[in-house]
Amino acid sequence: MKNTDRTDRKPRMLEPDVHAQAFKEDAAAREIVFTLGAPKVVIIKINSKNKLGLPEAEYVGTRTEKLEEHQATAERFGIDAQTFCDKQGHVHNGQPVYSNEARVRLGQLLEDLKTSGYKYVAGRWRQKKAQPNRRAPDPTLEFVFSLEGTEIEMSDHVRDFLTTVYVDGFFHWANPKMTADGTPWRLDTLNGFSGQIPSGKNANTGYVLRLDPTHPSGYNLE
Repeated sequence: MKNTDRTDRKPRMLEPDVHAQAFKEDAAAREIVFTLGAPKVVIIKINSKNKLGLPEAEYVGTRTEKLEEHQATAERFGIDAQTFCDKQGHVHNGQPVYSNEARVRLGQLLEDLKTSGYKYVAGRWRQKKAQPNRRAPDPTLEFVFSLEGTEIEMSDHVRDFLTTVYVDGFFHWANPKMTADGTPWRLDTLNGFSGQIPSGKNANTGYVLRLDPTHPSGYNLE
């Protein structure tokens, strides 16, 4: 897959393509986020039944509080948080880089993050509450890479999982953040669910995600 300007590229998404259309029209917000430079923190979130022996995360705060935080952050950066509101009413203060991609492989990204100075600082899982008349959702695995903080050892089974598994329904967001003293920075979230492990004739198929400093988004998927 060739990495082109996001205003020209049409992501493979379910209709209606709300995020892609909003992204195309909101060039000012896109510029605000991408001119923050490389992300300070990259979080990979993958829905999977395999908990990988990771510790359970403790979360505080309600959906309403998260909504208010997103809206406040967007206002500080001059971004309309409602622009990317999804069907469930969630708002986003960042900018989509990739949307609803299938068969994404992360092994090269792990190598690029290490080469670029990112440290693996946290790995955990959390289980969301089941909604009425719906099955309990799969655990969400979270892996945090940061330019700051104390690096921890990544276990072999976590590395094997991230290196080999396909990630489907892949969404990538670049999010503006602000420190307490008003210093702006960027946090990227990579979301999806675990697909099959490539094997046989499918061993080398799919898309490879990697860092790409030559592109405004900082990434390439090919």
